Amino acid sequence: MTANTQDLRNTLEAQNFQDEQSLNKENRKTLHKMMKYVRTFPLKSIEIEQIRRDLTGMAIEAQQRGTSLQAMLGENPRKFCDEIIYSIGGIKAPGGRKLLHIAGCYYQIIGAMSIVCDLISIFALLIIAAGSLLNTGEPDLRIMDLLSVFWSLAIAIFHYTAGKRAYQYANDITKTKFALRWGIGAFVFDFIVNLSFFIETATTPSLPLSLILLSGMLSMLFLIFPILYVVGAYRNRPHSGTP
Repeated sequence: MTANTQDLRNTLEAQNFQDEQSLNKENRKTLHKMMKYVRTFPLKSIEIEQIRRDLTGMAIEAQQRGTSLQAMLGENPRKFCDEIIYSIGGIKAPGGRKLLHIAGCYYQIIGAMSIVCDLISIFALLIIAAGSLLNTGEPDLRIMDLLSVFWSLAIAIFHYTAGKRAYQYANDITKTKFALRWGIGAFVFDFIVNLSFFIETATTPSLPLSLILLSGMLSMLFLIFPILYVVGAYRNRPHSGTP
């Protein structure tokens, strides 16, 4: 950034701060939400201040008319931000955020539920071991059961973390590569886990064919979410210029 550009940015920042002080609480809150969204795009600092200048001017105008900034826009504030970001920074809004949010919500829910269940199972196994120690003098550790639960807990933690990352990276298109890595990792991990579960089910002699087929269908169905993760991350990548 050159000295002139730095001076211009500092001037804009000072003017924006001063003008914001004249806004009422509602308009200031709307402005801050819009700017928080704007800052998730890889814009130059001076471009951010230019957008902030435009939005602040609109908020002041709305206030002078006796209305709010959001009412004056007449549309979703984020949609308006997308348009102004494209006009100033030449950056098109990515289209994968909703998919990342869906995948993130799914992974956080199943991850949190599994973590709670696994912790309860570990606690129960430890209670059994303690009871056995008190009654017989030897703890019934059930090592294989503990290992199985700890493996399940590791899967749950991975899923929950993947969900958190999906939400985090959905709002920051500069993190697209990280989102893609997590999405691909989630797909590979889920594919292996689901395949193992299906093989275990299919090789159980007592199960009818209908249940085996149902298990296979469910295993395939749950792969939709890591696919949404990958597609969402790919579509959320930054791209500039006219398509």
